Amino acid sequence: MKVFLEVDKGHNAGARYEIAQRSYRAVGRAGGADLTVQLSKEGDQVLDPDDIRRVEDHLHKRSGKPAHSDKPRLGAFSRGRDIRIDDEKVSRAHAMVFVDDDGPSVVDLGSTNGTRVNGDRVEDAELSEGDIVHIGKTRFVVKIEP
Repeated sequence: MKVFLEVDKGHNAGARYEIAQRSYRAVGRAGGADLTVQLSKEGDQVLDPDDIRRVEDHLHKRSGKPAHSDKPRLGAFSRGRDIRIDDEKVSRAHAMVFVDDDGPSVVDLGSTNGTRVNGDRVEDAELSEGDIVHIGKTRFVVKIEP
């Protein structure tokens, strides 16, 4: 399965981002000259403990296992390059999109303006073909290929 987020509205319109099976990508605001953030050696945003907790809770909920269970853990997924959006309504670390064996999902990282799926504000949600994901003023369409 291949999963893509296609930007059809916003500054990055026309961009297409792939999220590979058993991986995730963080979505956040593109940094300006006045922005100071902690980055990994690969240039990706470093997650704070609250972000990691939100992600772990999401992964445990999707797996159907209790939160104290050891699996799945964030470390079981490979991290793709961050998706950087030129949009002032997007938080620096806004959301993460995962693809596991059950398909794609999104988790909001406590962003200021929230993440919406098909018009509904969500903390986390499963994604399906054709779903519309709003992050800030940017609109993504979910595309799934076998």
